[in-house]
Amino acid sequence: MANWQKINSTTQRGERIVSSYNNSSATQLWHVYGTYSSAKARAYQDCVDLCNSVNGYDLRITGACSNFFSVGFIFVKDGIKCLAYITHCGDYYVPLEEAKPSDALNDEEWFKDFEKRYNALDPVTKEHLAKACPHITSREQAEGIMQLSEVFNILFKLEKGTN
Repeated sequence: MANWQKINSTTQRGERIVSSYNNSSATQLWHVYGTYSSAKARAYQDCVDLCNSVNGYDLRITGACSNFFSVGFIFVKDGIKCLAYITHCGDYYVPLEEAKPSDALNDEEWFKDFEKRYNALDPVTKEHLAKACPHITSREQAEGIMQLSEVFNILFKLEKGTN
């Protein structure tokens, strides 16, 4: 990711990249090619691996011709949701939203309250929470997950017959 070129979403190129991603539903090579070479399959797997390496999601093939294809996927860079755009010519990213200072996870008072609520959860709920949500990037996401966890914790206790 160190050599990725940033493209602003407000530029014509950025708008075109975002549009091609939003208009694509192709998630596998066979969605765009009837048959394809092993080289294309390897290149696609490299894209999947790259997506996974940056904790990306929702990978889509954004363009294809007989020789090349491009992919896009969503990932978070420095707390900002971005669209990765991977082509045979280079790797790019388009920031899709700006981070909000009030949404940071490092607010000490908020974090202490969140930690207290987390510690009140039973071990099974904590384990499920850790597995399901390893990539929380904003206070809003964390609050939503915590609220769900607290509900699951209550249901778990009711099922066990404890208070």
